[in-house]
Parts: sequence; C-alpha cells; structure tokens
Amino acid sequence: MTVAYYQKYRILSFLNPYNSEYLTSKFGLLEIHHLFVGAGWFGKHSFADQFIPEAHTNFVFLSFTYYYGWLFAAILIVILCLVALRIVFIAQNLNDTYSKLLLAGVVMVYTVQLVGNVGMIVGFFPMTNMSLPFISYGLMPILLNAFFIGIVLSIYRRKDLMLTKTLHGNQQ
Repeated sequence: MTVAYYQKYRILSFLNPYNSEYLTSKFGLLEIHHLFVGAGWFGKHSFADQFIPEAHTNFVFLSFTYYYGWLFAAILIVILCLVALRIVFIAQNLNDTYSKLLLAGVVMVYTVQLVGNVGMIVGFFPMTNMSLPFISYGLMPILLNAFFIGIVLSIYRRKDLMLTKTLHGNQQ
C-alpha cells in the first residue's frame, strides 16, 4: 500500500505537532490552529495577507473562519446542523421502516462529513480529504450531497402516499 507524501505528513503532524519539521509546514496542525485561533470574532478582512492551502476544498471551513470570523463559522455550523436535524424530523414522521433506514444512512454520511471537516480544522481529527457538505468545491462532494438531498425529498414527497396505502390496505 502506498501513501502519498502529504497524507503521511498530515498523520505524522497530528501525532506529533511539536516536531520542528511540522512547525514550518502549511500542512502542519499548529499552523492550521494558529490561523483558526487568530481569526477572532469578525475575522481578518484582508484576503491577501495569508495563504491558506486548499482553501476551496479541504480547508474551506478554515478559510471562512479566518476571513469572516468565528461568528460566521458558528452561524454556518448551525445552518448545516439544521439540515441534518430536518432530515431526522422527516425520518421520525415516517411509517415505512425502509425509508427510515435510508434517511438514517443519509444523516450518518452527512454528519460524518460535517463533523470530520470541522473536527479536522479544530484539531480533533487528523487532516484528511473530507469535504464540508454543500460548501466545498468539487464535483463529487456536490453530486453526492445533491443525490442525498434528492433521496430525502423523494421520500418526503411520498410520505403521504405510504400512509394512504397503509390505511387502504387495512380497510380491505
């Protein structure tokens, strides 16, 4: 099994962030933590003073936090969590077990993406190629999340259809 240099570097910087080799790296956890803590409540409004690698994909939450502040990051997390909560509420109102399990899977994948990306920036998890749902740039993350929302909307649209089938089936 081969591992790319940056993947090995990210795992080693997570395990030993105070190593002098990782302190000077843009992939190092301490540099990411320094940018995250230095953002402040309202962020740094100058876009030219700091280079954030992969600011549009893996580190999009860091770039939003750095440029717009912790307040914007908190609002963004609340909005993304509300999407997951809405899917959970839809699943609770269903009578079909298969639909509930399908929505549970959608919520789990969505939550793993959200918690994985934010936890990576905060420093709870090692840095990986985890996208932030609906925010990160890239074809596959956008298509995956659009596919999941399509499943949720399809199930939500047919929830009354399942209920009427059940009611008519009991009358016969």
